[in-house]
Amino acid sequence: MEGKTNLANRYAKLFLIATFTLGLIGHTLEMTRGLMLTLTPLVLTLTSVVVCYSFLRTGNRTSLVWCITTFTITYFAEIIGVKTGFLFGSYHYGDILGFKVLGVPLIIGINWTLVILGAIVLTQQITQNVLLTSLISSLLAVAFDYILEPVAINLGYWHWSGGTPPLKNYCTWFVLVFLSTLLYGELKLRVHTTLPRFYLVVQTVFFLSLQIVLKK
Repeated sequence: MEGKTNLANRYAKLFLIATFTLGLIGHTLEMTRGLMLTLTPLVLTLTSVVVCYSFLRTGNRTSLVWCITTFTITYFAEIIGVKTGFLFGSYHYGDILGFKVLGVPLIIGINWTLVILGAIVLTQQITQNVLLTSLISSLLAVAFDYILEPVAINLGYWHWSGGTPPLKNYCTWFVLVFLSTLLYGELKLRVHTTLPRFYLVVQTVFFLSLQIVLKK
């Protein structure tokens, strides 16, 4: 059974590498960039399903509870943020990320859940201490957001009224990730797949590379 799981993870990692590599190439070429933007919601949905399935099939009901809770917290925080500007600053989403509810694309809550999970799994390679894990995971997630922001703005994922995100955007995300990680620790979850951390690394490399490409 473990051999089948490892094989499935290997294929999943190859799928993620191939998908984001093709996406990077597609964004680099002017003639295909529009197509890549159109496919963005589909690509994020497919890759998210692969990672979620890997996590949930090796976990238990508590894993599902954490995913649903984290999704709900991050998604409703986004809704409050878009409607009021109180939590993150004044911003709104474009149409690139697909179907929206109350102004927020559904894929946003899913992707944030996986970013947080990836940060936790990555951090737990260093420490099992709950508070330290929460601190480091929050810093990793905020660093990811810092890398993502200029690319997302450039591609029209979302738009800040001031052009760039204010400091409180990163502060709020730090708190949200910290709380989600504390919940993870309280539930005593253990991830039996490396796919979430791999997904975070692949996305980070993708957006770092896009920063270079889009500046040219």
